Amino acid sequence: MSASREIELKFEVRPDDLAALRGHALLEKVPCDEKRQTSIYFDTADGKFRDAGVTLRVRESEGHYIQTVKATGVTTGGLFDRGEWETQLEANEPDLDIVKTIPLGSKLRKKLSDAAILPVFETVVDRSAWQVSDGTDEIELVLDRGEVVAPIASALIMEIELELKGGSTARLFDLARQLNASVPLRIGVLTKSERGYRLLGGHRRSIVKAEPIALSSDQAAGPGFQAIAFACIRHFRLNEPLFVGDRKGEALHQMRVALRRLRSAMSLFAPLISGDETEAIKTELRWISGLLGSARDLDVFVQKRLDPAKTSPELWTQVLGQREAAFDEAIAALETERFRALMISLIQWIATGQWLDADGEAGAWRAQLLGDFAPTRLDRLWHKLKKRGRHLVELEDEERHRVRIAAKKIRYASEFFAALYAEKKSHKQRRAFVAALAEFQEQLGSLNDLVNAGPIAEKIASHISSPEAREELLTGVRADTESEKLYLLAAGEVAYTALVDEGPYWH
Repeated sequence: MSASREIELKFEVRPDDLAALRGHALLEKVPCDEKRQTSIYFDTADGKFRDAGVTLRVRESEGHYIQTVKATGVTTGGLFDRGEWETQLEANEPDLDIVKTIPLGSKLRKKLSDAAILPVFETVVDRSAWQVSDGTDEIELVLDRGEVVAPIASALIMEIELELKGGSTARLFDLARQLNASVPLRIGVLTKSERGYRLLGGHRRSIVKAEPIALSSDQAAGPGFQAIAFACIRHFRLNEPLFVGDRKGEALHQMRVALRRLRSAMSLFAPLISGDETEAIKTELRWISGLLGSARDLDVFVQKRLDPAKTSPELWTQVLGQREAAFDEAIAALETERFRALMISLIQWIATGQWLDADGEAGAWRAQLLGDFAPTRLDRLWHKLKKRGRHLVELEDEERHRVRIAAKKIRYASEFFAALYAEKKSHKQRRAFVAALAEFQEQLGSLNDLVNAGPIAEKIASHISSPEAREELLTGVRADTESEKLYLLAAGEVAYTALVDEGPYWH
């Protein structure tokens, strides 16, 4: 059995881009190894391997069988760094005795002692591989074309993997940028095994909300930030195809949530990640967030402010046309080299950025354990929210917007750090606090939508040629606005009081 660490970047490509990839100047003079690979993935009937973050497969290629066990590492944001153990076999049946010798934790090994292993899905891919070397760094570039097949469904696989065989991780990103200049590369966040398990669970093409993040109190703040940031990228990318391909408004909403969570994490961990690189990333994130925000604002307006049964056909057609144009603009931005380059730079910054080498105060923050870091930062956010949220009725609209932002930040922080408060008592207190916070946010969000409805309606009206349709739109938005606002303000005051009564769960 051979053990190694697998460090790779994964990208999704489209069939139309394969010719450009094969004809790329970097690959023209490099020999290409072509082979077909069939991999059978094994697990217990109740998914013990999946639950432990471990994959077990047997791969057959040209009559040879290799058993591979992979352990979860940094696997959420396009950069995969994980333990890998390979063993040559005589057939396509796994050798469980060998699996038990791998350092995957005694808990898993104990569960496997009497477990029945069975095949759960398989992948069949045609693999093209190039060894790219500059004399110092060696990278294997792999193109996989095929499908993952489960008992109830199948899905296409079309992806590129850049695996570091020797040298500097920075070279992975340099090569990715060179390819991305002529071949559209989209960050891949799913392993082949995850694709199979998603098929088994019926989640092939569904909206994805933010997933739990595995953190521990004895983990340093630096790796903690990396785990959170990679999870945000994963959240974004899992929803992106549903917006770009299917134009689903809820997918757009989740993409915006993912970006807000990422930017909130950058604020939360600001003491350890500040620097010029960070500011450059923030600038690009504001750019794409703004475009997605404009499209989402129109989508929300249509859903909450227009009733198709009560809206004239002319106005309905005009507003939907503007929403679709905003969707077009947002999708076009996601297809640009600028956005794709941002995603590559973002992953590189998270994984190997200059902030990781900073010493002094930033270094001390980076080394602080999350068990100490989290309550300190939560305290800071809580005091800010309590101060700003007082006397909600008396605040100006812009001040209430700042309260809403403060509420979002502590909500996201509470979600990021949820695993640190998993014990029964603190878990119960955290859930009660987050529920009260969610109710407060709901009222603030409705207030924000109400306040923004007027300016959005004015913007829409400026692009409508019919005076009758313009008047219908603006009159509809103005109707009952004041009474609705008073109701929401009163509900917000009640929600704020309930939140303060819950108090901070982290003490």
